[in-house]
Amino acid sequence: MPSHYWLHCGIQWINLIGMVAYLTCMMPNISSLSSNRGFNYHIPPAWSPENENNYSFRAYVTDISIWIMLTDLQPRQQCAAIVMRFGGAAREMTRVISPQEMMNGGLLNGAQVDPVTLLLGTLHAR
Repeated sequence: MPSHYWLHCGIQWINLIGMVAYLTCMMPNISSLSSNRGFNYHIPPAWSPENENNYSFRAYVTDISIWIMLTDLQPRQQCAAIVMRFGGAAREMTRVISPQEMMNGGLLNGAQVDPVTLLLGTLHAR
């Protein structure tokens, strides 16, 4: 085959590679399309009563309910993870819940409840 044929094929390959590279650069960054709140289904949302004006307890409970549906953690692990994400006075208020209650749940208003319900109910009551 003549040398100009190979030159022509080489130029076509370079053009093809250039077009693929160009189109790849035009693809949106998927991570930039998602929210930048750093969501991780193993880490619950954080909350502190000192931030109540910006993020109410009611909104927080809604977010926790959604997180519970998404996470694969066991209820005792959910409870511990939630406690670790509390800040300020909320973190101090959770110290009234014993490790056994965090593992097995306890009584809230006379009914046996899971650890997360006990935690949030105790916090809400205070």
